[in-house]
Amino acid sequence: MLFVLALVAAVGYMMLTKRTIEANITDQVNEYLAQQESSTHPGVQDATDAEIKELQRRVGSRCGTEDFNEALSSKEKRDLQTIESELQQEAKNFDAKGLGSFEPEGIYLEMSVGNYY
Repeated sequence: MLFVLALVAAVGYMMLTKRTIEANITDQVNEYLAQQESSTHPGVQDATDAEIKELQRRVGSRCGTEDFNEALSSKEKRDLQTIESELQQEAKNFDAKGLGSFEPEGIYLEMSVGNYY
């Protein structure tokens, strides 16, 4: 009998937790939608892949030693510049394959669930 009572209590707790989480998600979605409606720039769209590439071409990459901490030795600075150039080349190779141009799907929701004990 005690086992059945504990089982009912556990199921009730799980249902309450589920309802609380769903309410938090609904509140956050509504808050997000309200912010979108009251935005000062409602027509602004995310940058397209072509716009991002144009900006990267125009601005370029200029990692100089003036951005490094003065405590670094010149060898460490050269190593960091080498690593950066390798990463840039890897990004260019990825972009050349055409795998980087896709449309994102879905939205990201942050959810905070308090302690419900």
